Amino acid sequence: HVEGGRCDSHAKRLQRSRAEADKNRRNRLVAGVGSERFRAIAGEPVAVGGSAVEFYTDGAYVSADVDVCFDGAKLPTPRERETVLAAAGQSVSIRSWNIAGVMVDLLGRLETSARSPLQTGGEVSIIQIEDLIAERLLVATVPQFNAERWQVAKILLATGWKNLVALDRAELKRVANSPDYR
Repeated sequence: HVEGGRCDSHAKRLQRSRAEADKNRRNRLVAGVGSERFRAIAGEPVAVGGSAVEFYTDGAYVSADVDVCFDGAKLPTPRERETVLAAAGQSVSIRSWNIAGVMVDLLGRLETSARSPLQTGGEVSIIQIEDLIAERLLVATVPQFNAERWQVAKILLATGWKNLVALDRAELKRVANSPDYR
């Protein structure tokens, strides 16, 4: 079945994903296919967590999975998640999928304190870097300092400071000092 060439395109990209040795590129390919499939039903998927760090840092940090939240009015129902992802991979649970050897976790509605726009990497929308940095600093220091998590926060900060991605420093300061993060 071919719908405007998209099904063939998805199948080819998933096949490329399975063969891709570079985990960052594999994660990006899988995230791109999943994003396109959800957008076809008016879902607005957004990469968050470690996957967002990975995509912003172009693989300087590589996540074990792809974490996805949804922005906008449409939160896909469990039946829609099943329908959208069944052709792409295997369900591990109602919110977790194995797609081309990549675990994809569907987490729910996007939570963000940032006012800046979502950024994109190919077909993938990514949570605002200002919110992601504040989150990474929080998890690196609460309930106690964690050196490994601190390194992840530093990598992400360096990406913004070196202007490798758009970073609004005033917005970062506002988000980091907001009641959500303090």
